[in-house]
Amino acid sequence: MRKNKSKNTKKFYNSEIPADWEIKSLSELGEFSKGQGIRKDQIQNYGFPCITYGEIYTTHNFVIKEFKSFIPVNLIETSKLIKKGDILFAGSGETLNDIGKAVVYMGEEEAFAGGDIIILRTESNKFINPVFVSYMLESDFAKRQRYIYGQGISVVHIYKSELSKIKIPIPPLPEQNTIAKILGLFDKLIELYSKLLEQKQLRKKWLISQLLSDKKKVKNIKSNWSEVYLSSVVKIPIKEPVGNPSKFKLISVKLHSKGLDYQDSKTILFSPKGRPYYIRYKDEILIGRQNIQNGGIAIVNEEFNGSICSNAITSLIVNESKFNKNFILYYLINPSFYKKVERKMNGTGQKEISEIELLKIKIYIPESIEEQELISKVIDKCEKSLILTKQILTNYGNHKMALMQQLLAGKIRIKNFIN
Repeated sequence: MRKNKSKNTKKFYNSEIPADWEIKSLSELGEFSKGQGIRKDQIQNYGFPCITYGEIYTTHNFVIKEFKSFIPVNLIETSKLIKKGDILFAGSGETLNDIGKAVVYMGEEEAFAGGDIIILRTESNKFINPVFVSYMLESDFAKRQRYIYGQGISVVHIYKSELSKIKIPIPPLPEQNTIAKILGLFDKLIELYSKLLEQKQLRKKWLISQLLSDKKKVKNIKSNWSEVYLSSVVKIPIKEPVGNPSKFKLISVKLHSKGLDYQDSKTILFSPKGRPYYIRYKDEILIGRQNIQNGGIAIVNEEFNGSICSNAITSLIVNESKFNKNFILYYLINPSFYKKVERKMNGTGQKEISEIELLKIKIYIPESIEEQELISKVIDKCEKSLILTKQILTNYGNHKMALMQQLLAGKIRIKNFIN
């Protein structure tokens, strides 16, 4: 591949595209029709494959790989059959980004499209690759036009009369094929790492359920496990409210055990008579008392050391002479602990657990700090592997999107086909 530095270009939507690329409206690429029928209550787990408009923007990306929904044989007559090469558009959505999103069907089996799906049939057009068109419909060129034609507020719609007007650049067929192949390879890598990530997440969940319940031993250590009050494991540090909270960085606890994040302190109205804020230090475990059952638990690392948070968040310090802090953190973010907490939460509006009730909760842990440490190391290793896989997946996704926009704008040409 090489950068296109030639002046042999032409204008298209405030940009430049190669002069040998054609500009076509979607109506010139095939014939439009609409999906029909298939209500949500008619969908089942077996039968003939089908796709709903919502699945276009929630389940599938560019190409339909496998179907998630099916209909019984008696609905075939009233449903719309789709064919290989059909490009399917979501006619409705909750956002402008949802509507007009497209996927292409390249399968051979009979499948059906539900209502609010707009179909572009391209089988008679021998000069386009429908997979390439599916990618091009996510280009900046196409998105701008979709946003213009989208109508509605709470639910956004786009109609085939508007979709047919959208114009996209069309390179020579050999270049379309190669672009589709390159982007398809990225999609396969992304799919592979997505499945690997899912497997690793399941393994971590299984490991935590086994290791934190004495069902599985690490290195054959045979220490006793006992039930203790949380108050014997952690303590709440002395609370000294800061005089001027606006001078500090404000942090909040993310849900689903995803750590900490900075909060925009400009949106908080600090008042001497208002909510107190406390400084939090490295290795303190922070618990959002209203969101603990949703994984509102995190540990303060070096980055967030010395930041502040409100009194709605409880800080715990682990007695590290007897307990391993990482083991205790993993225990607290275990769903089985959330269930214990939920039984103690109260309140008429948004429920929360008091600090007194929190410390009264009993936890079942190994008496040996050595076993606690080994368990935390096993889970740490699993977590590091997860983070690495997530990073690889993110990198592939970012590289693909950057390359896709360059290829689809003709900024990078495929030199196998372009002199």
